[in-house]
Amino acid sequence: MAEKKALISQISGKFQMVGVLFVAVGVIMSASGVWWGPAMFFPGALLLIIGWF
Repeated sequence: MAEKKALISQISGKFQMVGVLFVAVGVIMSASGVWWGPAMFFPGALLLIIGWF
């Protein structure tokens, strides 16, 4: 019986985690009016997509 590893222990899980953090920071900063907030969305979305594949 194969053991199931946590997603964070795989490289794809690390990419997804960083992507989620970037998107969350982008949302928070955009809502607070910081000019670079929207610039965090693209790298975050890119890392999420890389983590899925």
